[in-house]
Amino acid sequence: METSYDWRFNFTHNADFDYQYGYLAMGTLLNLLYPEQKEIVLSQIISTGGVDWNPTSFRVEVKMPETARLLDGYSYDDGAIKVYVGLDGNTEGGIPTPDSDIYMIPDDGDYTAAIVISNKAIMEKVLSKGFVTMGDAGTGSATAIEIKENTDLYKLEAVQGSLNIQGHWFNDIPGLTAVQIAMLIGKVPVSDIQKAEFSIAMADDQVSAEWKGYQPLTFDYNNSQYIGELNWQKNISGEFLTLSDTEVGLKLKDNSAVDSLLIPGPGMPDEIVEKWLYVSNVYNDNVVKPSVERGLERLISRVPSFNTFALQSVLFKNGNVIALEKAHTPGDMVVFGKFRPGLTSIEMVNAMPHLVVGEVYKFDVNESARGMTLIWSVAPLNTGKEYYEGDIGTINRLTGEYTAPLTITGDYIQVKVTVADEHSDATSVALVSISKDSIQIVPRKFKVDQDGGELRFKALSHNKTEVTRTMPANSVSSCERDPGIIDQWIFKAGKLPFVDPEYPEYGTVAFHLEEVTFSTALATKTAVALVVSKTQSFELSYTLSDDKKTALFIAKSRGVPKECEWVKLFGPGSMSKEGVYTFDPESDDDQSIIVNASLIAEPSFSTADFFSFTNLELLTQQIRSGNAPACVPCDIAAMERHNRINRNLYIK
Repeated sequence: METSYDWRFNFTHNADFDYQYGYLAMGTLLNLLYPEQKEIVLSQIISTGGVDWNPTSFRVEVKMPETARLLDGYSYDDGAIKVYVGLDGNTEGGIPTPDSDIYMIPDDGDYTAAIVISNKAIMEKVLSKGFVTMGDAGTGSATAIEIKENTDLYKLEAVQGSLNIQGHWFNDIPGLTAVQIAMLIGKVPVSDIQKAEFSIAMADDQVSAEWKGYQPLTFDYNNSQYIGELNWQKNISGEFLTLSDTEVGLKLKDNSAVDSLLIPGPGMPDEIVEKWLYVSNVYNDNVVKPSVERGLERLISRVPSFNTFALQSVLFKNGNVIALEKAHTPGDMVVFGKFRPGLTSIEMVNAMPHLVVGEVYKFDVNESARGMTLIWSVAPLNTGKEYYEGDIGTINRLTGEYTAPLTITGDYIQVKVTVADEHSDATSVALVSISKDSIQIVPRKFKVDQDGGELRFKALSHNKTEVTRTMPANSVSSCERDPGIIDQWIFKAGKLPFVDPEYPEYGTVAFHLEEVTFSTALATKTAVALVVSKTQSFELSYTLSDDKKTALFIAKSRGVPKECEWVKLFGPGSMSKEGVYTFDPESDDDQSIIVNASLIAEPSFSTADFFSFTNLELLTQQIRSGNAPACVPCDIAAMERHNRINRNLYIK
């Protein structure tokens, strides 16, 4: 930082004199700046070290752009104001102030904010938090260390941890079983017969990860044990994406050419070695891949959203940030939103309430502001897009009692509640989220393999009250709380004990549905799982028509198109035998369907899958990704009837 400044201000947010001084200073800045200068850039988010830290004041030291300079000195080529922010906290031991610069370019009235989080901060505060929960065996977690290679690239390297890999049997070799192992993630333990390396690196908005290693794998065969070796190499890429107006998330893609390879050990019987390619393929497809995908899902689920209210609670305490608009990463993570000077003596007791439709909520302020003449108002949230045109609810302008709308468009909306002192410029803002349902389930429907398949999903109430889970008495699956993650549940698929007399070798019917109902004192909501009995025969996909009224479904096997007969088993709309799906114009925006494709030449080869659309656009293809909207009610009886009618249907 330079030691000379154009102006230097010190603010304490509860001090009226400092507030008025700061307000006039900001007004002076507004008069000096060009209209297009509209962003605030925070180049480092301050770490609170996991403690509840309440800053008591902050100071701003300003340098003006060349076009608005009052004194000679340093200037920025891009015309931004160079600002240093120091925070004085009351946490025991103190909180270090940032050593990076902040750029503040105010707009008229509100600020348009761009908060920059450096790659280093993302790696330390986001990826590492996700990574430590990827493992589930051995120590129960994995830890990571940072490796500083240069200023543009940051890398985390695993030092311990492992992932549970279940045992597996091989139908073509009776008596052969692979024993459960803990697949190493980090470097510890390491020996001559086992080694693993896992690292994640990031440059700009791109993420890359590599996981490779080898270790012994024990096989049981006819009451004898034999040792083979499991080798693996995973190459994963990803990027940060805007998920909604208030969230940024991480998307990963597996680019591995070969996931894993089994090597037979010495003394392995010939009848096993002769079928080793079969053993390796079956173990990789049915055991290694699902286990690794489960670990990666845990990693992604731990990437926290960049909620701007959470960010402002670290830096400022007066509801400065109103909404996140978009995000991108030109070198570092940048999130854009609405920001305003938080130099006010009014503070909301709860600046981010979560309500349901029709709920009545009484806003409150800090004790020192209760003697003011306060005026309350509610307005649509300006997200940089079109304003919400539906009902936003009403608020008593004198008491602050807010009544949420009875109906909303979509699953939830957000509105802005403002309180202002009638005799001064003091204001404070709250972000109110109104949900259509009291209980949220994400994803609400999903697909799992009945051979040990499981999926983790969220089920919670809007106001954080306890939810209870119930399942039908005849259910063959289970759903229990995840002991490690709040509001997360683990669904484990069970086998349907029904043998098809025509095809006994397939063991069970092709698929069945399982319901899991969650309840509170206010509401109930049901999640639905599609449990399939075998690995899929085909890969199902579709393309939308130009008018977005139909979708043409396609079935492929290892990239080769297959001629199939198509049936829609569940959901709105209609489907022709040729695979042309027609959307239902009378249905709501979210359309979810289950389709089945049967090979015309051999109908016993068949695949069923979930597909979901939003606004007739592709939201997510196969529900395996875990990001599905709320589904329409499932007709369980119809699904069972289809299983009875089409006995030769199975999932290969």
